[in-house]
Amino acid sequence: MKRFKKLTAGLMGAVMALGVCGFTAFAKEIAVSDETEDLQDIISSAEDGDTIKLTSNIELKDTLEIPNNKNITLDLGGCTLTTGSESEYAIKFGEFDKSGGKDFDKCEYKNDGKLIIENGKIDCDSAVLNYFGNVTFGDDLTVDAKNIGIRTYGGEVTVDGAEMTADG
Repeated sequence: MKRFKKLTAGLMGAVMALGVCGFTAFAKEIAVSDETEDLQDIISSAEDGDTIKLTSNIELKDTLEIPNNKNITLDLGGCTLTTGSESEYAIKFGEFDKSGGKDFDKCEYKNDGKLIIENGKIDCDSAVLNYFGNVTFGDDLTVDAKNIGIRTYGGEVTVDGAEMTADG
C-alpha cells in the first residue's frame, strides 16, 4: 500500500510539473514541387514558423499574396520564381486597409509578420511590395527585377546575403 501511495504521489507530481510547462508546436517544411500545386493556398494555410520550399522552378500567374502577420520563410530551394506579364509584383506581403479613406488615423496599417526569402532567384518585373511587415532577403538569393526590387510602406527590410538588381 505504501508503494502504491508513493507511486501515485510521484505520478501526480510529474503531471503537475508538466501542467506548468509550455509546449511549442514545431514548424514544418512544406515542399512545393511544381507550378501545378497551388502555392497561394499553401502560403495562406501555412502556420507561424513554417518554411515553404520550392523543389522546381515556378512561374507565377498572379502576384503571390502573403497575409498580414504571417511569419514564414520562402526557401526557393535553388530554384527560380518568375512572374508572367500579368503580375506587377512577384510577392505582396500584407495589405493596407483603406476603409478610413483619406483619414489615415482611421486606416489599419499593422503587420507584425516576418517574411524571409532565401536560396534561389526571383526573376520579375517588380519583386516585393511590403505593407508594414519585416522582410529579409537572405542567403543565396538573387533578385533580378526589371523595375523595382522592393517597395515598402513601413516595416523593416533587411538584405542579408542577397544580391539584388533593378533596372527601373
